[in-house]
Amino acid sequence: MFKPYQPVAPGPRRESYPGEGADGHVENERAKLLATLLNSCAAGMFTAWVVAPGAAFLYGATSGNGMRAFLLGVPIGISGAFMLHAAARMILGGLRE
Repeated sequence: MFKPYQPVAPGPRRESYPGEGADGHVENERAKLLATLLNSCAAGMFTAWVVAPGAAFLYGATSGNGMRAFLLGVPIGISGAFMLHAAARMILGGLRE
């Protein structure tokens, strides 16, 4: 016969996550994931602000202000991508052994 859902009493509280050792593997993995996210954002920013407008300008798919937008977008895209990449490297520099 069907029994309705009965909540189970919570077990003892853990002070750490399962699989976490004394050397902090979980924190390292979280830091790696954050660094990967920032680095992916840096690659996307470089592609959107530098590569795509450059290809559009090269193949003539821009309006009359294409050159001006390209020249303004390239420094913004390169510096933004560099800052995101540098932040990712700083995060990776703080990993535990």
